[in-house]
Amino acid sequence: MIDWVSPKIFKTPSIFKHYYLTTEELINKCIKNDRKAQGELFSRYKNVLYLISLKYCRNQEEAEDNLHDSFMVIFQKIGTFK
Repeated sequence: MIDWVSPKIFKTPSIFKHYYLTTEELINKCIKNDRKAQGELFSRYKNVLYLISLKYCRNQEEAEDNLHDSFMVIFQKIGTFK
């Protein structure tokens, strides 16, 4: 027989709480300087932006630099997102 299991066991671990947010929710958290949200936004879009950059640069190092620069601008100007 199974004893009653506390609902606390089924809560989403805090390390995954940003994983389930929409992009708009992540952006709103990034505007508030939430570092975990920034990390999640980066994780979601780094590969796409890197491949686009690589297509135009045709050089890995330059594509990585462009990716870094792009995210710096994104996070600096994220407050203007509408």
